[in-house]
Amino acid sequence: MTAMVLSMDAVHVDGERIDVRGPHAAMELRRVLGPVVATRPIEGVKRSVSLLARGAIILSEERDDAFLSLVVCFDPDDGSPYPTFFPQVPTFAGAVECAGHHFVAREPEGSISRLPGVHGFAGVLSLDQGDLHVGLHLKRPRNRFGKRAGTRQLVFVVAEWGEVKPFPSETTRDQRG
Repeated sequence: MTAMVLSMDAVHVDGERIDVRGPHAAMELRRVLGPVVATRPIEGVKRSVSLLARGAIILSEERDDAFLSLVVCFDPDDGSPYPTFFPQVPTFAGAVECAGHHFVAREPEGSISRLPGVHGFAGVLSLDQGDLHVGLHLKRPRNRFGKRAGTRQLVFVVAEWGEVKPFPSETTRDQRG
């Protein structure tokens, strides 16, 4: 079972610390959570997403491989925020710790929404700790007929550090040439 801790300036995986603001953060996360299963460019924004074998997705800038965000996938079918690139994903076998809370696959929404510091609305909850912003995405499981039913469960976690880094505007892209 993999142990992952998200802190205000690092990701700790099985005791190894990766500084998220370091110049090689994306490369180090790929090494620790890999190997890389697939990498896809996001057209028009000069970013790419890498699917990793241990159930994670890394978003980075294509130009300098700057790390932007980490997704931890808990469900093979619903655990990808990029379903057009990765309709099925490997699942993370472990727990993600943040702000003293532990998050695991299929954790029910009711237990997560009651945690101190967690806020949001049905299906999308968040937790902030300083510069660390964690999104908790939940979906109802599919029944034997393929319809969603039952209690929403945790399917993926998104972690971002610092200010949100928006996609470049058309004006910015035009100025860069």
